[in-house]
Amino acid sequence: MSDLYEKILETKIRGLTDSRKTNFIDALIGFVCRADSLDGNWEITCEQFDAKLRDLQATFGYASRVFPSLKRILDAGDLPAVQADEPFIRKIQEIQHTERIDVAIQQYQATVQTIREEFEHYRVEEDVLRDFEYGVIQRFEMGYAIACSDCEDEIKHSRRFYDRTMMEPPPSLSLFDDTPDWFRNGLLHTKMNDSKLLYKWKLDKNTET
Repeated sequence: MSDLYEKILETKIRGLTDSRKTNFIDALIGFVCRADSLDGNWEITCEQFDAKLRDLQATFGYASRVFPSLKRILDAGDLPAVQADEPFIRKIQEIQHTERIDVAIQQYQATVQTIREEFEHYRVEEDVLRDFEYGVIQRFEMGYAIACSDCEDEIKHSRRFYDRTMMEPPPSLSLFDDTPDWFRNGLLHTKMNDSKLLYKWKLDKNTET
């Protein structure tokens, strides 16, 4: 039983700080093994269990969620497949910044994996991610417009814009203690894959005299 307890702490309660994991699992076990189960007629429905998880997440998680590390995600494997002709890759190649592609792929994969697993696992409200995406997009669009207005050398200045965007501090994501830049960067790469947005890294040269 102790081995199972430790395994649950390690694998099923990701995103909480260590100091809160034990309190979370103890409260959940207390709910499952509550005293009214002694009459032999006790059961918990899926709806009741999900509701209890949400209550515990509100109590223990919202103030202390942390992102999984990029290394842990990459080491875990089973990452989303990336094709060589993905739009986000082509747009980096377009500015002749190919030395950045390997890192971009890792950030893309880790971000997609985090959204699929971590966010769904902790039932993060869609509005939280949507608000974060909105902030990221707003910053990108403003930064791109400013960079275009100063662009005299399309390749050189586009590379500079890419690096500056990747390195600047990301906006905060509600409910999390930290927001790693790899997550923001990966999110931008997913937007580069969206044909409806028409985003790109290559700057439009300023032709005004």
